Order: sequence, then C-alpha cells, then structure tokens
Amino acid sequence: FGLKDLQQCAVLDAMVWSLCQPVQLVFAETVRESDGLALSSRNQYLSESERKQAPALYACLSQIRDEFKRTSLTLSDLQSRLGSFADGLTSQGFLVDYLELVDFPSMGSAVEPARTRIVVAARLGTTRLIDNISLV
Repeated sequence: FGLKDLQQCAVLDAMVWSLCQPVQLVFAETVRESDGLALSSRNQYLSESERKQAPALYACLSQIRDEFKRTSLTLSDLQSRLGSFADGLTSQGFLVDYLELVDFPSMGSAVEPARTRIVVAARLGTTRLIDNISLV
C-alpha cells in the first residue's frame, strides 16, 4: 500500500492487528513526479499554473523535515512552528486544511520522531491535494 494515503494505511494496519490476521502489510513511500509532486489522479484537475505551483507542497514538507534534522528542535517546538509553514503555503496560493505531525500508524499525537509523519492537506484552486513524509 502507498503511504500517500496514510490514513487508509493506518486503518488497514489497525484492522489487521485488531482482527489478529496473519497478514504482513507492506507500506511503500509515495511515488513522485520529478519535481516532487505526489502522483495522484487528482493532479489532472490542476490548471497549468496550479500544476506549476503544486510542488511547493512537497517542498514545504521537506523544509520542515530538514529543519528538524539540522536543529535541536523537539517535536513540541516543531509543532508550534507549523503555523508559519502553513502561512508560507497560504502566501503561495494554497488554502491549507491541515499541516500536522502525527504518529504512524496510530495517527495520534507525535511522540517519537522515528514514527512521526508530517501530513498536509491543502486546496489549490478546486483541487484538494494531500501529502506526507517521514520526519526522519
């Protein structure tokens, strides 16, 4: 299963665990265009100018991850800075639904960097784009 649909992966993981199924789920990282935009059927709804803007979503996630890796920020510190990253996306034309740090696979609050994913959902024009990456 592709981690692009992180919530779907979390639900499937919880189902397998709670039903004690002898199944091993394999989650693969998101497949991306050469400019970083996550592959999605939704991308076809982007206008030409929106398609040029869309990779800024992945760039933002990467910037958050890179800042965490090169500084001594805690998860709490990083969480408090997410608003400024969301503002940056807004200034580029995105309408941000959420930009959060979550634990995977529980989808609860992030408490351990190795299990943390940076998740975002934002609209660009009429298209709602979702993406996520590992914090470390």
